[in-house]
Amino acid sequence: MKVLFDHQAFQMQHVGGVSRYFTALLEGIPGASLSLKYTDNIHVRALERFKVTLESRDAEFAGFAFGLRFRGKRRLYRNWNRLWGRIADANLDASIKALKSGDFDVFHPTYYDPYFLPYLGGKPFVLTIHDMIHEIFPEFFSLSEPTSRNKRILAERADRIIAVSERTKQDIVEVFGIPDSRIDVIYHGSDLKTTLDRLAPRVVEGRYILYTGTRTAYKNFHFMVAALAPLLREHQDLSLVCTGPAFSGEEVAYIKELGILQAVKHRFVRDSELADLYGNAACFVFPSYYEGFGIPILEAFGCGCPVVLSDASCFREVAGDAALYFAPKSGEGLRRSVRSLLDDAKLAADMVGKGSERGLEFSWSSTVEGTMRVYAKAVGDGAGSRTGDRAARA
Repeated sequence: MKVLFDHQAFQMQHVGGVSRYFTALLEGIPGASLSLKYTDNIHVRALERFKVTLESRDAEFAGFAFGLRFRGKRRLYRNWNRLWGRIADANLDASIKALKSGDFDVFHPTYYDPYFLPYLGGKPFVLTIHDMIHEIFPEFFSLSEPTSRNKRILAERADRIIAVSERTKQDIVEVFGIPDSRIDVIYHGSDLKTTLDRLAPRVVEGRYILYTGTRTAYKNFHFMVAALAPLLREHQDLSLVCTGPAFSGEEVAYIKELGILQAVKHRFVRDSELADLYGNAACFVFPSYYEGFGIPILEAFGCGCPVVLSDASCFREVAGDAALYFAPKSGEGLRRSVRSLLDDAKLAADMVGKGSERGLEFSWSSTVEGTMRVYAKAVGDGAGSRTGDRAARA
């Protein structure tokens, strides 16, 4: 089966769960093709069969201004790109060209821009909905944010919808009114694993609590820092290590106000270093109010790291009894869970064992197999009635 994926997630993310998911599908589906020209996404650029065809933004920058080197070139390039939208236009053009060719059996957009609808030519498309955060927590997003509007448009017209958890499926049905018969639940996987080499240099020395990823409002980061501050002040040998984007000035000021600036560390890391961070952490904390799935949970399981989760969204669905839970707004509950892992080596070892077993229930190969079955459903619905069905849904 020929499956066409587009540029959206790989243009949008340098690294992240959405692009990691689609990279796993591209890697596992022999008949998959990708309409993309420029990307710096580390996941897809690591795939051998796309190394020749993909150009990085750095390569495009090197050839800018006839390849000349001069001070201010980077700023001039950024402004020129912002003005003319060259990279975005080139990627969009590549996707439209691939759609117009019709050389695919099913189309799978990698995000929610509905640009492709006029170019499908009667072919089916499958939509993955990664979460319903924009709909459940609209107060965390600007009024001009188009994600929810676009997501609804595509959800109503998609031949099949993939939800990444039962909780996400339930939210799609309740918020968008989509019949559950059109939605298939397919879990994510993770291939981040480590066998710790105790002699190798560590990314971070000493005891630490780990937080990974972005820190947008629904991630509940500020709550977590405030909740952990008493522990960090009490244990001078303990730190909080964060990955993801660099701390903002506001975040630094907040951490300083709590009196724990020296105990909170930030690291930019590659996957091998991230595995080391998980593998050596006292525990991983995921305090988010809502996630569609939560790949970092599986990453922690695969690296032998005890997990502490907010008791929210799909976390129990994913982690089962392999994690400790706290009420999302209970600072005392979070401290109690973390303290129990710090003070009880047997409990920590038990949680690592449970996490390792739980992690075996999720794999990218299972994700690929399930997704292929969804494609077969979409194609099997028959192209003859598809245009009319979409018109009725719209």
